[in-house]
Amino acid sequence: MTSVRFRILLLLTVFSLAFIAGLTCWQMLEHRHLEQLSRQSAKEQGDYVTRIADLKSATLTALAEDYTIWDDMCAFAQKPNRTWGVVNLDEGIGTFDTDSCWVFDTRMRQVYGCDPTSHKLLKCPVSADALLLLGIEHDYYANVESILVYPNDYVAVEHIAGPGMTVSEVLSQRAGESWSRGPIVLSWSSALAGGRNALDGRNVVLHEFAHKLDLRDGSVDGTPPLRTTNDYTEWSAVMNAEFMRLRAESAHGRTTLVDDYGATNTAEFFAVVTECFFEQSRELKRQHPSLYAVLQEYYGQDPAARGKG
Repeated sequence: MTSVRFRILLLLTVFSLAFIAGLTCWQMLEHRHLEQLSRQSAKEQGDYVTRIADLKSATLTALAEDYTIWDDMCAFAQKPNRTWGVVNLDEGIGTFDTDSCWVFDTRMRQVYGCDPTSHKLLKCPVSADALLLLGIEHDYYANVESILVYPNDYVAVEHIAGPGMTVSEVLSQRAGESWSRGPIVLSWSSALAGGRNALDGRNVVLHEFAHKLDLRDGSVDGTPPLRTTNDYTEWSAVMNAEFMRLRAESAHGRTTLVDDYGATNTAEFFAVVTECFFEQSRELKRQHPSLYAVLQEYYGQDPAARGKG
C-alpha cells in the first residue's frame, strides 16, 4: 500500500514539475513575443516620424540646395550682410513653405536668423543648446539627420505590452523625443522656455540630444560610447550608484537636485543629469562631485567654472 501511494505521489510530482516547466516556457515565449511586438511597434513609429520629417523637410532641402545663390550664401555666412539677408532670405523663404531659417558659419555659430512675417532677427534655441554641447572635436551627432519641431507640446501614441500577448495604446503628451533611426522631435515652446531659463535644470534640447549621444552605439541604456575601456569602469560605478541613490530618494518622496524623472531608467537618468550638469553645474558639483567629474570628462567642459547654477 505504501509503495502504491509513493508511486502515485511521485507521479503527481512529475506531472506538477512538467506542468510548471511548460507554464514557465510558455510565459518566456509570451514575454519574448511581446518584446518583439514592442520593438516592431517602436520601429514602425520611428519610421513614421522619419517619413513626416522627410516630407516636411523636402522644401527646406530645396532651399539649402539652391545653387543659384550658393556663392553668395557662402560669402554671407563668412561676413553677414543684413540687407542681403532680408532680400534673399526673409523675402524668399516663403516660397519654400518655411516659417523661419537660420544661417551658421563653419564653426556652427549662428550668424543670421529671420522671420519673414516680422523681419526680426531670431536666435535659434536648438543651436545654442545642442550644437555647442560638446567642448571637443567630434562627430557625435552624425546620427542626427533631421530635427522635427512642433509649435507646442504634442500628443503621441505609446504602445505598452500587457498580459496575454496584448499591446495597448495610450496617449502621451510630450515636449520632445529621440529615435535611433529617426529625427529628434522638439516642442518649440518648450525649447524656448528651456533656453530662457538656463538655471532651472530643465532643457528639452539638452535632454533629447543627450539621448542621441546615448544611441550612438545602437542601444539606449544611459551609457554612450566612451573614449577608453577604463572610462567604462568609472562611468558604470558612478552612474549606477547615483542612479540607485536617486531611485531610493525618489521612492521616499525626498526633494532632489536631479529631477526624479531620471529615476525612470538609466537612459532617462543620463539625459536628466546632462540637463543638470549644464544648467545647475555648481550645485551638482557640490552635491554630487563624482557624478559631476565623469560628466565633465565626457563632455570636455567645466560649466561650474563658468559660474553656471
